[in-house]
Amino acid sequence: MDKRTFVVTGATSGLGEAIVSTIIEKTEDIVISVSKKVSESQMGYNKSRFKFIECDLSFDKLESRIQSLTQYITTRDIVFVNNAAIIKPITKVGEMTELQIEALLAVNIKAPLVISNFLFQNFNKGKITVINISTGAAQNPIAGWSLYCSSKAGGKMFFDVLKKEHPDCNIVNFDPGVMDTGMQDYIRSSEFDRVETFLEYKTNGKLKSPGEVAQKVVFEMI
Repeated sequence: MDKRTFVVTGATSGLGEAIVSTIIEKTEDIVISVSKKVSESQMGYNKSRFKFIECDLSFDKLESRIQSLTQYITTRDIVFVNNAAIIKPITKVGEMTELQIEALLAVNIKAPLVISNFLFQNFNKGKITVINISTGAAQNPIAGWSLYCSSKAGGKMFFDVLKKEHPDCNIVNFDPGVMDTGMQDYIRSSEFDRVETFLEYKTNGKLKSPGEVAQKVVFEMI
C-alpha cells in the first residue's frame, strides 16, 4: 500500500494523541498535526513522518496557518481526521458569553469546514478520506449542552453533504461512544441534569480507552 498522509486536529491529547501514536508506531504513513502544541511523546517522533502546524483553532486565522499543507503533503492519498472539539461551557442558554460561543463554534464548525474546503481545493487529484469524530450528542439534545449538541449536529450534516458532493470519496461520521478523556473529566465536574449518568460510566468502567478507539479509526474506518 502506498503511504498516506493523515491530517489530524486535536492531536495533543485523548483520542487525537492516540490516533497519532497508532499511525506512527504501526504504519508507514505520515502525520500532520494541526494543534496548539505537541505532546511530550510527539517531540521525539521522526520529523520526516510527523509534522506540526501550530494553530489555535479557537482564534487563529486558520486558512493562513494551513497553507504549509501544500508543502507537507507529498502523498497522493490523504486522510483528514476531524477530531478536535470543545464542549465548554456546559451551561444553560442565557448564561454563556459571546466569546465562549465564538470559540466553540470556531473549533467545532469553522475549523472542519475550512480544512475540508482547503483540502478539496488543493488536493483533488488523489483520494481524500474524511473521518469526522462525531458523537451521540449530535442527535440527542442534552440540557446544558446546547452549543456542543448543535455544533456537532451541524458538523455531521456538513460531512453528510460532502459525501453527497463527492460520492467517490470515503466520508465517514464516526461516533466512538463514551471515552476516558479530559472532556469526560470536565463533564463529570459540571452541573447539568444528566451528570449522574456520566459519573456512573466512570464508576462502572464503561468508558472506552482512546487507544482502543484509535485502532478502529486507523485500521477499520478507512
